[in-house]
Amino acid sequence: ATMGRGWARIPSTLAVLRISAIIRGAAATTTTSAGPTSSTSTQNGDGQWLVIAPSTCDGKEVRYEVCSRRRCNDCTPVDCELTEWSNWSDGDCTGLCQRERDIKTQKNECGKSCAGDFVETKRCPTNCHQAPPMCPENVDCER
Repeated sequence: ATMGRGWARIPSTLAVLRISAIIRGAAATTTTSAGPTSSTSTQNGDGQWLVIAPSTCDGKEVRYEVCSRRRCNDCTPVDCELTEWSNWSDGDCTGLCQRERDIKTQKNECGKSCAGDFVETKRCPTNCHQAPPMCPENVDCER
């Protein structure tokens, strides 16, 4: 299921704005502000979500959101998983080697995000036969 958000600009010629949307199996909350007035509407579960707000300003902004069709408690979490670390690369002429990993499984809307690094770098032996790199000032280039 996807989640979309956005803003719509409504002409100021509308004295009263009526928004009606069917939201099945999802909780939704909105706050509407127009000139000196402000209202909040909440809709839970299946049904209709109706907001009526007068407009006394020049134009009106309306927030809309497309919600998941199933209830959050019906969602079975699929957490993000990372692959195993790759083997360490050979040392380059700077005396560094690295290993990497990637996302194995993307999380779903109720799963946990990936945590941790995707690249690790460490000092390692090198058999480099080139002249050592020039070090910028204020950088320790000892190996």
